Amino acid sequence: MSENTIEMRAERAVAQGGAVAAAVRTYHLGCARSGLPEICLRRLEEGRVFETVDDGVLASLRNALGRAAEQHVIGYRYPWDDCDDAVEHDPRGVEPTPVYDVEGEDLCRLRDLVDGFIKMRDGVRHAVIGMREVQRLIERG
Repeated sequence: MSENTIEMRAERAVAQGGAVAAAVRTYHLGCARSGLPEICLRRLEEGRVFETVDDGVLASLRNALGRAAEQHVIGYRYPWDDCDDAVEHDPRGVEPTPVYDVEGEDLCRLRDLVDGFIKMRDGVRHAVIGMREVQRLIERG
């Protein structure tokens, strides 16, 4: 993985961190609603997205959004719904897809945004750690 690729991924993580902060503010998910503390929001808005101090609150927000979305499930869909074939479908072992009301859909989009940001940020962190380790081994050997 080249430095340019890591730099581009880091830039995308910074942009997505800003998008997370904006979305949290839009949905008024500050501390009062199990959202993000103001200091964390400011760090994300400033582009300081790799601060490890924010790991726990971001994971908590993602989990809280998932729990909140569960309160807005209005039904379930199976992969074969609206299927016109005459085959009997066996539901055993098949997980239905939840169907949400409008607020639940919004919460799911925000949860997915936060989750994607966490994964992107962690990927950049791990790539940087790997590059440093390779550099250390090269210098050593």
